[in-house]
Amino acid sequence: MKNTLLLFTLIFSICLISCSSDSTTAEETTTTSTKPETATTEPIDINKKKKALSTEYPTVYKDMSLPQLPEGTIMRASPVDATIDKNVTITIKTDKSANSVKEYYVAEMDKLGWEKTDIKMQSNEKISKIFKERIASSFTKDGVTLFLSANQRIDGETYVNLRLKK
Repeated sequence: MKNTLLLFTLIFSICLISCSSDSTTAEETTTTSTKPETATTEPIDINKKKKALSTEYPTVYKDMSLPQLPEGTIMRASPVDATIDKNVTITIKTDKSANSVKEYYVAEMDKLGWEKTDIKMQSNEKISKIFKERIASSFTKDGVTLFLSANQRIDGETYVNLRLKK
């Protein structure tokens, strides 16, 4: 994980340096197309902004009164205004074991009347060198599904992935 973070930081720094050394701005730059005029593809708007990821539970998740993992830190989540028609995703980091995360969600989702299905996680030698424990389950109610996976790394950190979809 540290090597991956170091590599990401190095690549980001190189990109930042190369971008900052270019004296032209986005407003000054014009693009010409080498495609023939008969092309039917629409030009890509490079100034169109994507919705930023969040570090809090999306409103739709909270409105459904779904459980919020205690002792967990949201690393990234779908934008706060994300809708259930698209996948709503949340990634949480915790020191709890993958099994205790599963036990928490099973108990809480059962209280809310959601039906649980266990999902078998694939494993191989490479995976077992990285992860100490991996679990996955899904919970369904009224046509909505919450997918849960928790992957506890050898170093003890557990990353929880939640995906809510219709």
